[in-house]
Amino acid sequence: MFDTLEQARMVAQRNRRQGDFIAEMTIPVNGPIRYVRWGKNPGHHTLWGDPDECLARVTNIFPVFPATEELPDGNAF
Repeated sequence: MFDTLEQARMVAQRNRRQGDFIAEMTIPVNGPIRYVRWGKNPGHHTLWGDPDECLARVTNIFPVFPATEELPDGNAF
């Protein structure tokens, strides 16, 4: 989990095995999902929570490579 789409996208583009999409979540401060700032990447957080609760907090889905960007092999997405 990252603070911004840009942070998540930068990491996901460097680590292609993580998937082709980024899920945006809205997590209440005092809700059932716990989170803590963790790791070497700026804005990265680790989450703990029931999978159904996490899924219910997804508010949007974004591609790792927007349509106007090129894939690492030089092909357009």
